[in-house]
Amino acid sequence: MSHDRDLVDTIKARFARKSSAELQKSVQANEREPWSPEALAAADEVRQDRKTGRAQEPLAPQKEPPQLPSFPVSPDLAVGSLAAFSWNSQ
Repeated sequence: MSHDRDLVDTIKARFARKSSAELQKSVQANEREPWSPEALAAADEVRQDRKTGRAQEPLAPQKEPPQLPSFPVSPDLAVGSLAAFSWNSQ
């Protein structure tokens, strides 16, 4: 399968700021939050470049901020919660 090379390179530049451990953790979490084929290819290339000595770990790796859990919220629940919050804060 051929990937969009420009997109892989763009993603790779962003991933280069992450530690290999962080990339590995993200790739393993791919089953829960699927990545594009280009993102997977970019992560693999960054890790391979580091293994072979073509690239180094960043001195100050960038970490992803923790993501809030996502769950569906019905509009009725959201409106009811806002109304209750407004009423309680008066």
